[in-house]
Amino acid sequence: MKTIILDAYNVIYRLPELSGKLKGSLRSARRALLNLTMDWKRERGFKGDIYIVYDGQDDVFNPEGSKFGGIRNIFTSSREEADDRIISMVRQAAKPSEVVVISLDGKVANGCKVYGANVESPDFLRRKRKKRKHMVEVSSKELLSGKVEREITEYYADALGLD
Repeated sequence: MKTIILDAYNVIYRLPELSGKLKGSLRSARRALLNLTMDWKRERGFKGDIYIVYDGQDDVFNPEGSKFGGIRNIFTSSREEADDRIISMVRQAAKPSEVVVISLDGKVANGCKVYGANVESPDFLRRKRKKRKHMVEVSSKELLSGKVEREITEYYADALGLD
């Protein structure tokens, strides 16, 4: 996974800790989503690109592509839905199979899967990181048993996200 694209309002309305912020303001819900995403990124050491895509309004100043904490916020114009922008981003990706889209919206999910993207529910952001098994130290002169070889292979597959 090299790129993550969030369907902003779909995620906000699906996660109670974010939708509850809507009572204050839409801005506070957006900020909570950004904070949750930054925490997720930091906890996992994620180095890829993250985009949060919002439906925008022409009369509200929303800097296209503003970036906070290494996360790019994209606000569409009133003439374009966030759903269509997300699908377009996946279609234009060099390797759509390395894109994860966070949304439960049927149009977004199906539109992105057609191009080979992976689609996850908003709960993806709340899942705890898998604990890694400790590596076994072996001298370079010793032969590794099949069990140790599998443990090492599993450790690196997990570390590299090759599940």
